[in-house]
Amino acid sequence: MKIGYLSVASLHVMEDLGFQDAVIRTLPALPLKEEAVGYSPRLKEATEVFKKAFRELDDAINATSGPTPAAVAKAIDRQRVRTWREMRAFARASMTFPDEAVAEVARKAASLFKAYGNMAQKSESGRSGRMENLTDSLRKLGTEALEKAHLIPFLEKLERENEAHLEAADRRATANGTRVKGLVRAKRQAVDAAYAELVETVNALARVAGDAPYQEFILNLSGLISLKRTALTTRRTILAKRRAARKAKEEANN
Repeated sequence: MKIGYLSVASLHVMEDLGFQDAVIRTLPALPLKEEAVGYSPRLKEATEVFKKAFRELDDAINATSGPTPAAVAKAIDRQRVRTWREMRAFARASMTFPDEAVAEVARKAASLFKAYGNMAQKSESGRSGRMENLTDSLRKLGTEALEKAHLIPFLEKLERENEAHLEAADRRATANGTRVKGLVRAKRQAVDAAYAELVETVNALARVAGDAPYQEFILNLSGLISLKRTALTTRRTILAKRRAARKAKEEANN
């Protein structure tokens, strides 16, 4: 058993932050106390370096907030929070729906909303990653089940708004100047490198000592990686369709 590869560099900045935030929350599954089976000083150091790099990236991204391009990102942020509230309220209200199949999906969705916490209380940068992780988890409930519970329109709207915010946040970071942009890039490279080192360390320990002490972490992280791979594949497909549509339109006009 080993942790597979994910091209974190292919993610948007805010997506990367959200993914790394999810990884941070899986760290308690690792044997990080000296008395724990599978403990290793190298593993302890790798996790500490990773957590420090993550905090510095989060701080750097928060420093990119500016008054001009930020207005667009803020407006989208407010809208996605409203959509999040509406979907959460709808899921909660549907938990007692007469159709048990619908009620079951609603309960599972409401449980996910609870697990990811109150988005309105998170920082703007923290919301992006958590919302994407939430929508990824909701997707795992299955399209058919979500449609039956009438949650698809909310989910698609939340996904569009979160994607729009990711793009707006990237534009905001660009507009904030070379110094800040360079800082974010450097801190992102540092956290991505620390993540790679953490993965390499866990995989090496699992090979040498057996994967039992690391199994929960490996399974949790593998699930996160699978979701991100799916999201990247979906994005590439959408972009390819858009390019094909533009090309067809240009050819039709010529």
